[in-house]
Amino acid sequence: MNWREHMQCPRCRLNNRMRASIHLLMKTIAPTTESRIYATEQSSPLFVYLRKCFPFLQGSEFTQDSDLVSENTSNKLRHEDLTRLSFPTHSFDVILSFDVLEHIPDYRSAFAECARTLKPAGKMLLSVPFDANSVRNQIRAQLRKDGTIEYLLPPEYHDDPRNPEGCLCFQHFGWAMLEEMKEAGFSRVWALSYYSREYGYLGDKQIQFLAEK
Repeated sequence: MNWREHMQCPRCRLNNRMRASIHLLMKTIAPTTESRIYATEQSSPLFVYLRKCFPFLQGSEFTQDSDLVSENTSNKLRHEDLTRLSFPTHSFDVILSFDVLEHIPDYRSAFAECARTLKPAGKMLLSVPFDANSVRNQIRAQLRKDGTIEYLLPPEYHDDPRNPEGCLCFQHFGWAMLEEMKEAGFSRVWALSYYSREYGYLGDKQIQFLAEK
């Protein structure tokens, strides 16, 4: 049983991971309605929920379809490449990234861009596939110089609501990720382990990460 992606609430329709993300956001960061927040998603139920709570929430998706791209309309998607964000330096109080960074081959540049666009003392809450028993990251695939993909392990695809073929996972993370985030510009990084029968946060070793610039 994939507890992390199940246990959907019959009222809000958010699964275990999404509800825990909101809970951790409110408890560890406590943003206000004035907070400038950037989420690396825009078409998910989680984003729709957060948009009702935070009027200055900005979301985006990675898409090559120009018909879907728009700056700030509610019915179209904003395109952003997390390794080359278009936002000015010190734009946001909070950045949220849930199960996105494993799909970015150059994830170190993505960490650096998140640190750049955060305000001083700004915080980032993120989740990734994480092996708490591993020091090193597990690189499953990588891009060659010609843009083709080299598979180091059997291809692993995750669900993508905009792509029926799914989204390729390039890496699973280990504890080395925390030092890589510090090298990218964050001053401190915490691993947040959570479990609750009351809230339906079930499953072994549920972990998200909080980083401060």
